[in-house]
Amino acid sequence: GSYWQAVLALYAPAGTPDPAETPTERQHREQQAALLTKACDLDLRTQAVLSLTLTDFIDNTQAAPAAGPGASSSEDKAAEKLHAEAARCVAQALCPLVARLLVGVLQLSDKQFVVHLPELFPRLVELMSCEDKEVRYVLHQIFSQRSSVFVGQAAHQHESGKRRGSSGHY
Repeated sequence: GSYWQAVLALYAPAGTPDPAETPTERQHREQQAALLTKACDLDLRTQAVLSLTLTDFIDNTQAAPAAGPGASSSEDKAAEKLHAEAARCVAQALCPLVARLLVGVLQLSDKQFVVHLPELFPRLVELMSCEDKEVRYVLHQIFSQRSSVFVGQAAHQHESGKRRGSSGHY
């Protein structure tokens, strides 16, 4: 039916028209291809924003503690303390955005989540040490609601390794 035609139109190359198509059908196919391209571009931009924001947040939450043992003078200690305080302020300002981004991650379909899991997982693990309650709550939701996806991916990787001749031992 028309549903399958619409789905196929999304994946049909824009430069390969059907000889029997009308100008209106061609225009519709080109519009569908343009929408798909925009959606892919949006997904890439969304991934970039998520990645950059989480990296910046993690970097600032893991900033060196104030006046660490490496400081040799009182000026160095003051500079380290100022840097650590600035990092805490940046991290605190990013908390609501990070929580919202994590809610977006939570709302991904299982298929979408699996696609992005290799890049997301290390960042999610690093966020476990975050002190913000809202970020930790959403992170908890991700791990508790997506545990089957994590386990499924681990089992799939284990089976793939066994087929390639890996012993599975570390």
